[in-house]
Amino acid sequence: MKPRLTIVAILGMLATAGAAAAGERLVAEFFPQRHIDLQGAWELPRFTGDPEIDSRMVARVRELELRLFIPPAFTSPPKQVSISLVLPAQIPGMRGTGGFEMSWTTRGRFREGSVRPGERALLFQGLADAPVLVDFMSFTYVIDAREMVGTLRVEPVYEIEFN
Repeated sequence: MKPRLTIVAILGMLATAGAAAAGERLVAEFFPQRHIDLQGAWELPRFTGDPEIDSRMVARVRELELRLFIPPAFTSPPKQVSISLVLPAQIPGMRGTGGFEMSWTTRGRFREGSVRPGERALLFQGLADAPVLVDFMSFTYVIDAREMVGTLRVEPVYEIEFN
């Protein structure tokens, strides 16, 4: 039986330095709590002999309410916007930019997607018709344990721009 390795990912919800900037950064909060401690587990319960597979860990968080606070310039009057989720190129706790992927599903207001370090994904495109855009999201993190050097701190950035 594989030994169980515990990882803790702290999902910070405010904008962080170091991400490629394209739009205005948004304040974002998860509800009911801002920071989530995640426990990772090996993807497979037994060793296969393949280091690529045997080192893969998965952590999941289900059904968190994401609140994106939209500046008045985008909502008065309502304007067509694009909102991206940006994952910084360097994830604290990882050796480099490889070995990490974050994916998510939603209830429908936001788009589903995935990112790797240094990438951005379109999260919302449409009319910014409220000062707070809300959706429920579930996240999956896939981590190559060979690339871990400490506790992971995952802090995506949310950016908005006019269409």
